Amino acid sequence: MVRTLLGAALVLVAGCSVATEDRSLSAPSAESTPVTIEFRSNWTQAPSGSLVRGDKAVLKFDPSRAGTCRASANSEWSTTAHYRINGGAVGSIEAAGYSPSNGKASREIALTHVGDLEVWFETTNRFGCQSWDSNFGKNYHFVIASPTNEPEWVGNGASVISRSTCANGEPCDSDLVPLQQWFRFDTWARERAAITNVYFEVWKAGTTDFDNSKLWQQIDVQVHHRPAGYGPFQTRYVDFDTRRGNNARYAFSLRDIDLLAVRNGSSVITKSDCPTFPLALSPDGQYVEATAEFYITVNGVDYRPTTGGTFKGKFTDYIGRYEVCFTP
Repeated sequence: MVRTLLGAALVLVAGCSVATEDRSLSAPSAESTPVTIEFRSNWTQAPSGSLVRGDKAVLKFDPSRAGTCRASANSEWSTTAHYRINGGAVGSIEAAGYSPSNGKASREIALTHVGDLEVWFETTNRFGCQSWDSNFGKNYHFVIASPTNEPEWVGNGASVISRSTCANGEPCDSDLVPLQQWFRFDTWARERAAITNVYFEVWKAGTTDFDNSKLWQQIDVQVHHRPAGYGPFQTRYVDFDTRRGNNARYAFSLRDIDLLAVRNGSSVITKSDCPTFPLALSPDGQYVEATAEFYITVNGVDYRPTTGGTFKGKFTDYIGRYEVCFTP
């Protein structure tokens, strides 16, 4: 078996206008039929179909490959499959023989990243025997591909809350706040800001790199938002904004997901009109605050912070408009 892997870096080369942010796409959430990778008695091995990021793989190991450690009864020997993706952390699943979990443990491998799936097998028995099926120490390697409709890159996410614009009505670079940081939509933004947008860019070769009249059919972009940790996510479609080099830039307004939007700037009069999600007071007691969270999907693939979770921000407004919500 091989305990180390000389990993190959996956380098994305594209004619994007700017592509400096780490890609942070998560696997699609839709369920699919796992692909079976057969390890046959004739010492050949192959998957039953393409391995695609976001899917799962099941290993079918022929017991005859267990070698000299295999005993006549299943209770006396066990084969464990070890695996890792792109040289990452090693995972293990039951493959053949005695099942320590009595068949309850999952035998599926989640294909979480594009790249290399590396597999090897270890067989042991009750008498202390240990043997390996590891392609003579090189291990078995299989390619994990990208989903067909997946964009090659999504990034450059930023929020802009500003009263001014720069050349050609574009937001000024100095006003761009990376989505990794919290936005703050306060009373000034609510009353005076001319731009209150979230921007991000998508690149998919042959789709976003020209004036594509069918872009709206080929790239489906949605934002999923809610009060942080409260209730189900609400979904809105996100419109194409403009092209940036070979990227398509998309934008939506923070006003569209404003948790404290009061109709016509009026106050909440009765408790029945108060938000059902948690409200907080600012430290000085002059403002009401509500935290929002959101993530974005591009053709069903999540775009989230590089650390996982959701993007977040805080909406604030004058306490006077919500005072009834804080009275007994």
